[in-house]
Amino acid sequence: MHRILCVITQGEMGGAQRFVGQLAENLDSNQFSIHVIWGKHTGDGIAHLLPPHTTWSTIKHLVRNPSPINDLLAIGELSNQFCTRKPDSILLISSKAGFVGSLAARRVRSALPNTKVIYRIGGWTFNDPWHPWQGHMYRWMEKFSARLKDVIVVNSRHDLLRAEELGICPRQKLVCIHNGIDPFLSLPSSQDARGELETRLGVSFDNSPVVGTIANFYPAKDLGVFIRAAARMANNVQFVIIGSGPLHKDLVSLVNKCGLQRRLHFAGSISRAWEFLPAFNAFALSSKKEGFPWALLEAMTARLAVVATSVGAVPEMIDSGVSGLIVPSEDPSALADALGLIIRDPIRAQKLGIAAHQRVLEQFSVQQMVGRYTKLFLE
Repeated sequence: MHRILCVITQGEMGGAQRFVGQLAENLDSNQFSIHVIWGKHTGDGIAHLLPPHTTWSTIKHLVRNPSPINDLLAIGELSNQFCTRKPDSILLISSKAGFVGSLAARRVRSALPNTKVIYRIGGWTFNDPWHPWQGHMYRWMEKFSARLKDVIVVNSRHDLLRAEELGICPRQKLVCIHNGIDPFLSLPSSQDARGELETRLGVSFDNSPVVGTIANFYPAKDLGVFIRAAARMANNVQFVIIGSGPLHKDLVSLVNKCGLQRRLHFAGSISRAWEFLPAFNAFALSSKKEGFPWALLEAMTARLAVVATSVGAVPEMIDSGVSGLIVPSEDPSALADALGLIIRDPIRAQKLGIAAHQRVLEQFSVQQMVGRYTKLFLE
């Protein structure tokens, strides 16, 4: 049995947590055992995605934002976990877990000489909209800790080229493995999903078209663009945001400023948010920074017509005009115009959704992703 210890910074639902759930559910349980660790005070949404045969625990001092004292204590906590559990592979997910986890692994290297340290990054943190000094700090952290990792997995060619451009690590350490999903994801009917969403929100959409998005409320997701695009669209269109985060008050204030209180609805964080996708007529992704967005992949799997900004792996995922529409980032007018085209032309929307699903089936299935990771763990 090959023992995998997976460290992820946060338990709060997001793309990284979705990846861990998919991997744990689809790796051969006769061949692999997985234990997942995350920060105690960062939510527990991920626990709902893990299969029964996957164990998990939390540690007190693993936190998202830089915190020298907590980070040092987290290194100690992880060192103890590594020595106790003696994994064959350590899988580090997200920037903070990658940094402190690699330092912890190096600290106990003599006790675990054959343990492989694999770092999987969903999108380089230094590409986020930081102040310049913060961007430089995150680049330094990635370069410094890269020497402590055996393999660095990116999930898009965009991030692979970015790593090469900045000299993050030697090319031979880099591997590109796209995210993968079950192309035949079990979903409720459109009518059932919409009814459940209406009940949850306490509203009635009647026969109005609904545009939805799934995103946590962080600057990189640029949900202000989604809200401003909504304000430019026809009054009969309704909008739903599934997610939560530190920018909640700012986004509510913007909704009020745009006069969208009756048309834009916050559904909160939902652990299995993809089950509400059939309630939407279209899906929008307004980010100004992405890796390989899970929410977009889920929407494509649900055969939704999607409109997404040209960031990260989005141009690798969507053939614009065929399996979705791509628009510039930070441009509410472009997003509104593209969504308007879809809402006004249901037949075109249906064709885009079918093509999106076919693209997932051919290029982004969970079987393809898990096969690549299986080989990576065992080689």
